[in-house]
Amino acid sequence: RLRDTKISDMLENMDILPFSLKDEKGGKIEAEKLTAGHANILFWLEEGKEPTEHILNELIEHHERYNKLDAQLIFILRSEQAKQNHTLAKALELLPKVIICYDDFRDTSASMPKSSLARRMYVDPDKLPLIIVTKPGLNGIFATSGYNVGMGDLLIKILSE
Repeated sequence: RLRDTKISDMLENMDILPFSLKDEKGGKIEAEKLTAGHANILFWLEEGKEPTEHILNELIEHHERYNKLDAQLIFILRSEQAKQNHTLAKALELLPKVIICYDDFRDTSASMPKSSLARRMYVDPDKLPLIIVTKPGLNGIFATSGYNVGMGDLLIKILSE
């Protein structure tokens, strides 16, 4: 019965190939190292555009619950200038433990393009934001791209169960 189904029963268990991002100082950081030791939510964000603004507003709305999660939030941006966006700046203010990384989001990226990650997790590679939830390390359990109403709340439920 669907009513008796737990969220954890519907989650994936996908190994993600290693990839790298840039840290805030421009250095290369391996995702495997970044995600080790805790659950993670990785967000490839397109600041100032919908539906990224929508998910950021949900993170702001639920910031107290996110701050209590035993999970790491990782915002992946195209550039340092993205942090000047009002909604993103507000989210960063209310979510002080967010880790910021950078990627150019291009399919030709030498690291691991976001589209390959999206395809690996069976979501649309052309829609942002791309959100991937992992267990410690590079084990994907949930992904979405674009926007779905209530995603901020669902992410909390996935990591709280």
